[in-house]
Amino acid sequence: MVKEIRWSLLASEQLIETLQYWNERTGNYNYSKKLYSEIESILNLVRVYPEMGRKTSNPEIRRVIIKNEYGLYYSLNKELLEVKLWRSLKMSQEENQYE
Repeated sequence: MVKEIRWSLLASEQLIETLQYWNERTGNYNYSKKLYSEIESILNLVRVYPEMGRKTSNPEIRRVIIKNEYGLYYSLNKELLEVKLWRSLKMSQEENQYE
């Protein structure tokens, strides 16, 4: 079981931008709250089952899909899970170094 989850600066910034986008687009925080709740649920599953994510071209990076729209990329190092990248699945291959 993973004891700590750490977000990289890049992933944190991308997540904040995504949540802000939905706040502005919908005019309220409801969707952002649901999305963030889904992220927390998935991370809790990954904490217990760290190898549940799909392997990427980088053998040390795994990916889980959230709401069929976003990818959460992470690496494992013993008891630490580091979220490397949060991205829209619509991001081009050039923008995503982990695919």
